[in-house]
Amino acid sequence: MNVLEAIKTRRTIRKYEGREVPREALLRVLEAATWAPSHHDSQPWEFHLLTGEKIRALSSIFTRIRGAELEGSDMPPAKKEARMEFARTLGGAPLLVAVEVVVADEEVEMEERMQAVAAAI
Repeated sequence: MNVLEAIKTRRTIRKYEGREVPREALLRVLEAATWAPSHHDSQPWEFHLLTGEKIRALSSIFTRIRGAELEGSDMPPAKKEARMEFARTLGGAPLLVAVEVVVADEEVEMEERMQAVAAAI
């Protein structure tokens, strides 16, 4: 698949198969991310791989946040429940890549850091 085809066919996934992500594929994706442009070549990103208990902990936090967001909402009950279900399970993903914006170079503005991290993602 070429880049243009990947861009045009990209879709949000809300439910995963639970299969293990091949290490080689993960390394290829992370290596590609490090080629994203960044101001002063600051590369202000850090990737954190979450599995198992770390995913469950994140899901617990996300569930509390999502519940507070939806409290008192006039959203239809079925849609609320779908959002809560995703928060509880994170779609069943076996691996999450959390991306941190690193503040190491005071010369680089936060907006520029965020843009670089968005490009890496």
